[in-house]
Amino acid sequence: MTEPIDEDALRLLELDAWNRVVEAHARLDAGKALARSMRPAATFEEGRTLLAETREALALEDRGASPRLAVTADGLGLVAHAREHGTPLLARELAVQFRFLRQARDLRATLAALDDLPALRALGREIPDVGPLVRDLELAVDERGLLLDSATPRLRALRLEIAEKKESVRQEIERIAKRPDVRTLLRSTHPTIRDGRFVLAVKIGSRGQVKGIYHDRSASGETAYVEPEAVVDEQRELRDLVHDEEREVGRILWEFTRRLLDLEDELIAATAALARFDAACARAAAARDLGLVEPELVEGGRPLEVDEVRHPLLLAMARERLGEEAAVEAVRAAVTPFSIRLGDAFDLLVVTGPNTGGKTVTLKAVGLVALLARCGSFVPAASGAVVPWFPGVFADVGDEQDLMQSLSTFSAHVRRIATVLSSAAPGALVLLDELGSGTDPLEGEALSTALLEHLLDRGLRGLVTTHLGRLKEFAGRNPRAANASMQFDPESLRPTYRLLLGIPGASNALKIARGLGLPDGVLARAEELLSESGDTDRSRGLLEELDRSRAAVERLREEAARDRREAGERLSDARTEGEKVDREKAALARMAERAAEERIRRFAEEIEGPRRQLLSLGGRAAAVAGELVDAIRRTLAASPLAEERRRFFRSLSSGDRVHLPRYNEVCRVERVLRRDEKVVVTYRSMSMTVGFDEVAPVDPSLFPPSGAP
Repeated sequence: MTEPIDEDALRLLELDAWNRVVEAHARLDAGKALARSMRPAATFEEGRTLLAETREALALEDRGASPRLAVTADGLGLVAHAREHGTPLLARELAVQFRFLRQARDLRATLAALDDLPALRALGREIPDVGPLVRDLELAVDERGLLLDSATPRLRALRLEIAEKKESVRQEIERIAKRPDVRTLLRSTHPTIRDGRFVLAVKIGSRGQVKGIYHDRSASGETAYVEPEAVVDEQRELRDLVHDEEREVGRILWEFTRRLLDLEDELIAATAALARFDAACARAAAARDLGLVEPELVEGGRPLEVDEVRHPLLLAMARERLGEEAAVEAVRAAVTPFSIRLGDAFDLLVVTGPNTGGKTVTLKAVGLVALLARCGSFVPAASGAVVPWFPGVFADVGDEQDLMQSLSTFSAHVRRIATVLSSAAPGALVLLDELGSGTDPLEGEALSTALLEHLLDRGLRGLVTTHLGRLKEFAGRNPRAANASMQFDPESLRPTYRLLLGIPGASNALKIARGLGLPDGVLARAEELLSESGDTDRSRGLLEELDRSRAAVERLREEAARDRREAGERLSDARTEGEKVDREKAALARMAERAAEERIRRFAEEIEGPRRQLLSLGGRAAAVAGELVDAIRRTLAASPLAEERRRFFRSLSSGDRVHLPRYNEVCRVERVLRRDEKVVVTYRSMSMTVGFDEVAPVDPSLFPPSGAP
């Protein structure tokens, strides 16, 4: 059964960015084009075949038996040009065809012998037998694109006769030039060529004393070029032989061109098969480079079950940053993993948590993993990953293009969701980012709750991120839904980017505010208003205690692993420890400054959830909410770091380097959207729009400029 492909979802989930990662490992022009334009398989069988080709390409490489494809063009465009313009291919263009077809012949033979790799063997059978044409081309052209004497017996004979005739003429002219009565009349006794004929260089004043045909004179006018009368007839014969050779060359070129035109369908099939093999090898290389695993692609409504998932593009960015020599383990360690189940105990997962806590990255990672499996790519997860064949993947993720089309955030979301609902079939995967945002909180909660009920009634599977408290309650009540949150460390006041299943995200804004010294009176009144809204001390305390417990266990596990790694390092580094003290002091000071700045930034983001909850109460609560927000903002605006950030933002311009603490990456500024307080940054081939508060100045001691030691 053919499933629909939602191009908007592919764009929002950045499949093209992943395709560029794979493309970098391809070698053929056609293979690069296929990898670059890869789209999810339309049928389950096709998806399984693509995964099998990737698996077997990896196995072939492990054996050291994978054919090393040369970087070469496929030549189809040359054949199409010859057909359209009615002109023969040139010898150098035949050489292009020869190199490509030789690869096709060799690959066909290699894959045919792979009895234990059935997918690649089947792919080899799709390559037509071009052996006879390759053998003829091998006799006709060389690697430099020259037509060989062995192309035809007549061409060999003509070229031999031409060579003999040239030698005969040259010897006769040299004999004439050495005669005493002629030598004094010449500028040189060596023959030269004019108009394709051997001539003598005669002094201009002696031109009439040498019998023969005058052809030309030098630029200085001092030398005349004369063809001696004794070789005129023989050179006419030589010219006729050269014309015969040209006609034979033209005939040979046309003969091969017609053969290639007659085999155009076979050439297309061979090109497609080689491109497919090259793309499979590229997917295998990407899997090896990033430590990806083969997913089990299943149908029949099976659940999604993946552990230790990492966003594929973040892995690719980590590889770029760490370099080709870095171990796969180091690349994986640079990206925080998460685990997820969907479609077994529940069909809908509602994810809450702080801004920049990783909700959107998690949502996009799940969608991209589902697409990668259908594209034949391995996935960044632990072994045993199970990815169902979703009848469609649909997404609504905040997009800069919506603003360019003059749509409000809410209108853009609604329009996109309406399109999703009209297209998604039962069992499809629906990913909705920041559901219910951009409008009145009460109406947003009501509309979002109705939408989630509709998704479940339709039999859809979904992952939803939100800040709305009522959606947490919906997920807690509905047996086919579940809560999840992005973990927040209450001690460090920072998100850990880990996904916690079964736990709704608690608001941390007031906790951060207390840590940053907001007046007790403001905080007490906020606590009172939250209690009035139904968020009791008991429920908040339970959530916080559970979150603290999980955070403590996770910290202990990570610290134990870190201690084991560092124990050996400390022993070998002891002798140089004294030399590092000064550098470490400076680094700690910079880390403290960045930590303080990060806390303030995250606190500014965290106040939005409580603000909406207070505003939804109406009356006095709404008025107090306004006062609370004003007090918080005044406190933030008066801090020295806030003033530093304002100066930093005013100084930003296109081309500047900035630090993204969320990814620990250094990116280059593409545009500064001052009115919106946003920055468009580019890292390698990825472009993203982030809030001003998500970027920081680059510490040159930690991230030296490109080319610096």
